[in-house]
Amino acid sequence: DFLLDEINSLQNETDNENDEIKIINVDLTGFESATKYYNIVKKRVSEQMIKFWNLKYATSGYYKDRLIIPITIDDKTVSFCARDFSGKSKKWERLLKRAKKDKLTVIEIDELRQKYECKKILYPPVMIDSEESKKNIIYGSSIGALMFNIDQAIKWTNEYVILVEGVFDAMYLFSHGFNAVAILGTNLTKFNRHKILSNFNKVYICLDNDLKDDKSNPGQVAAAKIANDIKSKIETFIITIPVGKDPDECAVSEFENCFDNAIYAG
Repeated sequence: DFLLDEINSLQNETDNENDEIKIINVDLTGFESATKYYNIVKKRVSEQMIKFWNLKYATSGYYKDRLIIPITIDDKTVSFCARDFSGKSKKWERLLKRAKKDKLTVIEIDELRQKYECKKILYPPVMIDSEESKKNIIYGSSIGALMFNIDQAIKWTNEYVILVEGVFDAMYLFSHGFNAVAILGTNLTKFNRHKILSNFNKVYICLDNDLKDDKSNPGQVAAAKIANDIKSKIETFIITIPVGKDPDECAVSEFENCFDNAIYAG
């Protein structure tokens, strides 16, 4: 789904992978239960998902028209993802494709961006500027120490874990019996790598299989990199899903077949 590269060098890149984490709780009382807005969000989440992950919905303010997806560490809410349900983000994607085709100027594209772009958000967008906070404290935006569904996955089984990119991928797979965790992008940071290696016996990597116009495939390149980084420490497999799909776009039987035919990496 996303990465905030400018903060990936914080907690996760410290020399000691076992540095203590001081958890800062995030207050979600300003949001309403997503159950009340089920007709809006039902294309991506079920009522069972809303209840299990305590999903919220924002009706005003900075996060207006977004589904709020809490992220927990040790059962404490430390951050959340906010996903747009206003339709603006989809419209922006269509406009951007057309803009590239029509060869619009940078100024014209920027005008469209200001009107329609609706980025994925990881709360909050800033980090307190102090050396102590950068070393030891999670303030939401320190995504190097965050994974979605890690608490639930550890409780469910230590036999294996499936690493996926986004929160919807993880919710979809976990809801259908696959022990999935979202690494919130395509990079497995040092801090999160340590947590994965400490809690599971096998790792399956299943990143998006998006073939770009230039024939590159960032998700599969990233999957191979993660596999190379961890395969000497743990049994590692790569799950390859059909081209052009994310895990949550696969039928359950389709993903199960991909899972059963995962490639052993080491």
